[in-house]
Amino acid sequence: MHVAHVILQRGAVGRSRCTNDEGFRQFSGFLAEWGYTAERVPVEHILHLKMGGTYVEDGNLLVSGEFKTKPAYRCGQFNIFEVPEEEAYGADCVRINDYVVMAKGYPRVRAQLEAWGHKIIEVEMTEFEKIDGSITCLSLRW
Repeated sequence: MHVAHVILQRGAVGRSRCTNDEGFRQFSGFLAEWGYTAERVPVEHILHLKMGGTYVEDGNLLVSGEFKTKPAYRCGQFNIFEVPEEEAYGADCVRINDYVVMAKGYPRVRAQLEAWGHKIIEVEMTEFEKIDGSITCLSLRW
């Protein structure tokens, strides 16, 4: 089965300070209406799921912190880049069409994304980082 299909068939939902059990139940219900399922992924040490694991399409996955050992990401279906701890904030990025939008100042994350063939747009995020704001927190896509 194609990796993108697997990702679409099984949505990962972080259980953290930001998402409670009722939110997970409701989201799972919405997915079920379209034939998809959700997998609850415990988030213990960071604010939300995307700060620890970001799928940037084409089978490529950035992981940091506690997510380096999460079984959901170690299924053998991904090209995994373990983000160095000092660049963990750079793991939270968004792919939009042919580009990956990422925080400026994370050269190893950028180099890996480029090695995977992604075009990069870097944006200054230092003020948002101070309050745990990230690219995905500030993104609306449809």
